[in-house]
Amino acid sequence: MFSKQKSSVLFLTGVLSLALLVPVANAYHVDSDENKEKEQGKNECPVNYLNGIPLDVEFGFGSEAITHCLVKRHGAKLVVEVDSAFPADINGIVNKSKATFLTNIDKMIDNYEVVNGMEIGKDIDIVVVMSSSGAALLTKAHKSFGLDAFGNPNPNPFAAQVAKGIAKGMKFYLCQMAARELNIKRNNMLDGVEFVTGGHLAVVDLQQLGYAVLKP
Repeated sequence: MFSKQKSSVLFLTGVLSLALLVPVANAYHVDSDENKEKEQGKNECPVNYLNGIPLDVEFGFGSEAITHCLVKRHGAKLVVEVDSAFPADINGIVNKSKATFLTNIDKMIDNYEVVNGMEIGKDIDIVVVMSSSGAALLTKAHKSFGLDAFGNPNPNPFAAQVAKGIAKGMKFYLCQMAARELNIKRNNMLDGVEFVTGGHLAVVDLQQLGYAVLKP
């Protein structure tokens, strides 16, 4: 039978051994995570040059050293909230030759997929919620784009951009509250577009599910 002194020594030895093992286990965990991220290309910045030109050549020597790329390149979630069909300048003048967010969709795809090496729909989940006047951007034709000589709504000139986004794995949702206001029916919605009962409510819901919000 062990004495109290021997029992105390064994207890302290066990505690010290455990204390020494925990940092080692944590260090192994961190090292494993770092190696995993490195294998996934997280530490490459950029993964590819957008124009095929090294940054030091395109922007001047030392540019690559001070360039910061995305840190989270796997499991990222983004919701784009579009409330207006067309962007306006600082004076409030609306530019109908451009569509809010849609005319920059190519740049977003290039930045995520080419520069940062992320695959949309796999490494990042992108949801676009369109409400208010922005809902018109998800129609095949609407008076927001003008009327033809017979008074019929003009076709949506930005439909191809929506189709490109969907083909890349983006999800597009149209607010039913806005659909009522703009008289948008199911047969006039672009292919692949789905409904949400309320655009702003959907954005809040997605935010609670871990989506970062981008409002162009």
